[in-house]
Amino acid sequence: TLCFSLWTGAPVRVGFDNPESHPFLTLPVAAAPGEPMLENLRRLLSPFGKTAPLRPRLVPSDFSRRAAADVVGQGLPPVIIFAPSHWRKSWPLAAFLRLAGALTAHGHRVFLAFGPGDARLEDPAVREWVDGSRGLGATLPPQSPSVWIAMLAGCALFISNDCGPYHLAAAAGARCIAAFLS
Repeated sequence: TLCFSLWTGAPVRVGFDNPESHPFLTLPVAAAPGEPMLENLRRLLSPFGKTAPLRPRLVPSDFSRRAAADVVGQGLPPVIIFAPSHWRKSWPLAAFLRLAGALTAHGHRVFLAFGPGDARLEDPAVREWVDGSRGLGATLPPQSPSVWIAMLAGCALFISNDCGPYHLAAAAGARCIAAFLS
């Protein structure tokens, strides 16, 4: 999270003050040893005058929003489907393509996204889906973290399994569905 806040240029970085995090924080907050987590969360929010925990929110810059709009184009906000595959989790590409096909068949703009270096992006079935989507389906090229967050903040729906991008989408304010497809 700290790396992401630095990449995205977050102007305010609040966290518990310790030797490892102190250089990266704009508002270090003392953590009371043995204090319940809810009380520690309230302490983190105290610089903002908040008394109860709020959901974290990643807010993209105007520059990132414009860059995201250049990628996804104009029109109805898209549905983004993140179809991850890595050494621990690999969900069947065919299941994601069936879902994407059903959504485009009902007139939704759909973008398939893959993790960095995911060879499934080059799968002929993906190209076949894009070609058959009547201009409503496409794949997303790799993006910088700030542009990725802007795309997530502006999408109509984000569908993925439980993974890092899913949590980023939730923090960006996207409507999210965790799908465990087979």
